[in-house]
Amino acid sequence: DLSGFDGQALLRKVVDQSFNNISVDFDTSTSDTCILMSNETVQGIDPTLFEEALSALCQQAAIALVEDGEGVTKIIDCEVQEGKDSVMVRAVARSIINSPLVKTMITGADPNWGRLIMAIGKTELKALENVKPSISICGVDVFEKGEPKDHDLDLISKRMKEEKSTKIIVKLHLGESNVRFFGGNLTNDYVHINADYTT
Repeated sequence: DLSGFDGQALLRKVVDQSFNNISVDFDTSTSDTCILMSNETVQGIDPTLFEEALSALCQQAAIALVEDGEGVTKIIDCEVQEGKDSVMVRAVARSIINSPLVKTMITGADPNWGRLIMAIGKTELKALENVKPSISICGVDVFEKGEPKDHDLDLISKRMKEEKSTKIIVKLHLGESNVRFFGGNLTNDYVHINADYTT
């Protein structure tokens, strides 16, 4: 029985960790909607298990939305760790996955950490002015506490080409807040799909 169960609060919490953490092109639709409905006929539901199941379902659906984005051929799986607070880590993650230069970097399988540094910097958060981040791409450390680190460009590029998603981890070394966002790459097909039709 879900009597006394705040479905609206739960949905808001789950959406804020799934659908609100994705982007194809930074634009939104007038019909973007997530609704949780119940006919209240199921009995004996464990609220904790229900939250876990709903969270897993929404996460899977959110990633599927990105995969189905116009022209998307690769997923950007971006984790921002050790931020000062949730505002900071969300701003950095959103800046990375929405950057056209990062998106095309993924398409070209070019492990250019400079574009990630740029995306961090353009958030213009004062708390990030002197940040010395660490960055890894596809499991390889490329930048450590504000300094470039020797790495095998060919190995990373090979992984970027072969793997369905490109994993980017940014550690800000400023706190304990973490977040995970998913985005899509930018391809020629995106331009064609959105330019070659009219409403």
